[in-house]
Amino acid sequence: MISFTVQGSKELENMLNRLPDKLATKAIRPGVRAALKPVLAAMKANIKALPISKRRKGKLRALMLKNVKIWVFKKKKKGRYGMHAGYKGGDEAFIYVAAAAIEFGHDNVPAIPILRSAFDANRVQMGRIFEDIVGAEIKKIWETKTAAT
Repeated sequence: MISFTVQGSKELENMLNRLPDKLATKAIRPGVRAALKPVLAAMKANIKALPISKRRKGKLRALMLKNVKIWVFKKKKKGRYGMHAGYKGGDEAFIYVAAAAIEFGHDNVPAIPILRSAFDANRVQMGRIFEDIVGAEIKKIWETKTAAT
């Protein structure tokens, strides 16, 4: 799992901590999803750059492109929010094994990091997008909350 902390966001964190859990999740989720969109685009570009296997005629690449997704964490601890970006679903079970073999390498085949390189290349951009969107969402929630009272 890859995680990051947004630096210089104490004000956001304080406002977020004062919100009920449901509203905090409502504020965080759009920011996390938007922050992962450039990563998803980079992952798809990395997959498209893979060499085509003559034997499979690009079927594995097509399967990987079809199944690379962003999805929400199922279990959350209080104060932790997040999403996954990776392979989910699929028509054939071998996609997970094949994708892992490509990502980490196997036998005499070197690793071609598709997912990790996408995260590393977009880490700074993810933080900026996350902070901007979550800040706007928290502000919107606080404005509606104070207007209601």
